[in-house]
Amino acid sequence: MPPAESVVIAPDVPAVIDGYVVERELGRGGMATVYEVSLPELNARAALKVPHAGLEESWLEQFRCEAELLFNLSNQHIVKPRAYGRLADGRPYLVMELHRGTTLRSLLDARAVPMPVTEALRYAIQLARGLRAAHAAGIVHRDLKPENIFVDTEEKTTVSAQEVSTLRLADFGLASRVGRKFTHAGSADYLAPEQAAQQPPDGRADLYSLGVVLYEMISGRTPWAREIGLLELLKLQATTDAPRLESVAPGVPAEVAEVVHKLLARNPAQRYQTADAVRDVLETRLKQLENRVERTQVNFDLNAAQRRHATTDLTIAKVQVAVGSRRRWAGLALVLVLVAVGVVLGLGWRATVSQPADLPIKPELVKTPAAVVEPEVAAPAVVEARPEELESLRRPAVATVKPSTKPPTAGCQVDERWRKHALADLDELTQRASKRDALISWATDENEAISQAIASLASGADCGSVDQRLKKFDARVNQQERN
Repeated sequence: MPPAESVVIAPDVPAVIDGYVVERELGRGGMATVYEVSLPELNARAALKVPHAGLEESWLEQFRCEAELLFNLSNQHIVKPRAYGRLADGRPYLVMELHRGTTLRSLLDARAVPMPVTEALRYAIQLARGLRAAHAAGIVHRDLKPENIFVDTEEKTTVSAQEVSTLRLADFGLASRVGRKFTHAGSADYLAPEQAAQQPPDGRADLYSLGVVLYEMISGRTPWAREIGLLELLKLQATTDAPRLESVAPGVPAEVAEVVHKLLARNPAQRYQTADAVRDVLETRLKQLENRVERTQVNFDLNAAQRRHATTDLTIAKVQVAVGSRRRWAGLALVLVLVAVGVVLGLGWRATVSQPADLPIKPELVKTPAAVVEPEVAAPAVVEARPEELESLRRPAVATVKPSTKPPTAGCQVDERWRKHALADLDELTQRASKRDALISWATDENEAISQAIASLASGADCGSVDQRLKKFDARVNQQERN
């Protein structure tokens, strides 16, 4: 068997590089290939990046520049380098930390529907943190896109008090120092207009790319159709504002859409000027959405408590009616028994008086009292009559306390029963809507407006307007649930 150093996994890559054993290919790009390697002496694993053979010298210089920039960066959201060197043929290589997970591109492609807004904001906040570190060191990434964003599924990061997968900026192959003009451009879909115009970019170009990534996470597509040609795409980016996010992601909160479109401003001066500013505004918007969800849940819990209280009061009232009913029936039964006894005694006295003394009493007269006394046996059945039947005759509308799952019927009049049913329906609809990120903002506002309308209607007034709003609420929630 030949020595391990002579074994190769590709014609241009040796099996062992500076003690690292090349084990398998992890990914291949236009400029380099990444391998998983091991360091047996230390029982450690890492990622090895090697540029393709035959590249122009400018690309090899850019690879060396990438290594230099990474060694001058230190941030949780940026991949960490471990070693740098050159192969026997003079090509540079870069050893980096190995993380388990996937790229954001693979994650988005595997989803059947776009990412929830709150999840997208948590990812974008991490990207802004990484860009802040790069920009503070005077480095522009210049090729920010889902393919170059690594999602570490093993390491968690806290964003707004919630743990999520850690995102890391990877592939600084096109990165450069601020103000340096470089001929190689990034991916057209995520390219800032000033980059397409061959102008030296600064950190605001990365913020534009972040806006495109956030747009795609929320809507499932980039602002411009990928079917159009490259020149037409670059022309659109330079001359036309991006299509509104709301047009491709109905229900997205307006304040979130405004952040995205400020990031996508064609003029760099109209964008957020720093990654710090982007991080701050994204954290604010995320907190606002979380507060809305919490407020909606609190309102639901309060109304649920009110319904339980009303149900308890109704139950007590029904028990009181039932007890009162039993007492009245018992009193009536006693009166009937006394009347029956009186009738029996009266009949017996009449029979005794009218019968001659020398004649025997007829047998049928002896049976008569027994027949008359039969109500005494039937009396308990009267006492055990079902009180709910009496209750339904007295208060038919109160007998059912379970809130309906459909909006009240149009044409009704306002009373306390209607208010309870309307609030119960509103709570049920709001609870369903709160499970849909696209409806949270709208449903919270609608809940407040309808609650105020219910409270403001005077008793006896027509409640058709509120019924219509509840029906529209129900229709919109049903539509989102079908989607």
